[in-house]
Amino acid sequence: MLRMSQTLSVGFASCALLIASNLPASAQPGGPCALAPDAVLAQALGPTAHGIQGLTAPGLESCGVAAAGQPTISIYHITGGVDPDDVTAPIGPGQDGAADQPTAKVQVTPADGVGDQAVFLTISVGEAGTLLSYRVQRGAEIYAFNTRDAPEARSTLIEVGKAVLDNLSP
Repeated sequence: MLRMSQTLSVGFASCALLIASNLPASAQPGGPCALAPDAVLAQALGPTAHGIQGLTAPGLESCGVAAAGQPTISIYHITGGVDPDDVTAPIGPGQDGAADQPTAKVQVTPADGVGDQAVFLTISVGEAGTLLSYRVQRGAEIYAFNTRDAPEARSTLIEVGKAVLDNLSP
């Protein structure tokens, strides 16, 4: 299971880091982000925060978050293709239906969450740096909040996670 967890983390990290590195802080919203409306993001990050709609596919929804003077954050809502009992599980199979071999180191740290289970994944992605992913499980759904690892990154991701998930609660 650890091998599968690392595989997910590496693939997820690469995608998240690519999105985060290509989204300038000054970007204008590309449309409403259903996961993270601007008013919700402003509660966590300040008045300059805004969401930019990202990828939407069956089982996956994503948004980018930009705020002046802060690193970009990517948010993912995964509703399919994961083991609901493992918040670190891979999101999708490798070419043969089995997870690909990991190419990066992943450190998993339990975290206080706003769901059934939460962890931080610290993922080394080589020359691209280190990605920090705050993953929260709610039932069979996984929410992931990602940014470049930095001293304030953990507290920032927790604040964004709480604001977004509180807004989504019934």
